[in-house]
Amino acid sequence: MNWRDIPASDIDWGSNPISKRAGYKVRMMCADMYLSQFSNKFSCSAWHEATLGEIADYGERHWLRCTNIGALGVEVIKWVIDEAAEGRCPLFAEAGKAPDAYVPKSARIAELEAGMQWQPIATAPKDGRHYVLLFVADANNGDGAIATGVIEKSQGTGRELVKASGFGGHWNITHWMPLPKSPEQEPPQ
Repeated sequence: MNWRDIPASDIDWGSNPISKRAGYKVRMMCADMYLSQFSNKFSCSAWHEATLGEIADYGERHWLRCTNIGALGVEVIKWVIDEAAEGRCPLFAEAGKAPDAYVPKSARIAELEAGMQWQPIATAPKDGRHYVLLFVADANNGDGAIATGVIEKSQGTGRELVKASGFGGHWNITHWMPLPKSPEQEPPQ
């Protein structure tokens, strides 16, 4: 999404490194809960339908005229615009849920396990650069075995070649799974 099209109400203004308080005051400009019959273009909730691009176009003089937006609020707005232009806009992941919201350990484990499911071999990456786990269905007298390997196109025939470590010749490789990330290691001292 283009940064100019991001709805201001979707931005987590409080997750800036400048001032949480100033960020929440900017958020008050973007939330519709403060609308009243006395609202105007400088009062709380004035930006509840604005996009980040529209807020950028208002300019600093307009920002400073708004309720509760001081110099720190201006810096927060600039920081968010700069981050958004770089593709790092701090957004609420879901309504009312921050991107860094705590997720219980059981839910994190379930999410990891969901990503580590066997998939049909036809869906595997075939560029020869991604090592994956491969399920060799007819190994071990039909009980199957797991190997690491790659899938690439033969330069001679253009056919897919499945190279499974420890398995030469023709084997029935039916499924694949991404390798888990390597453990982080501390650099030697």
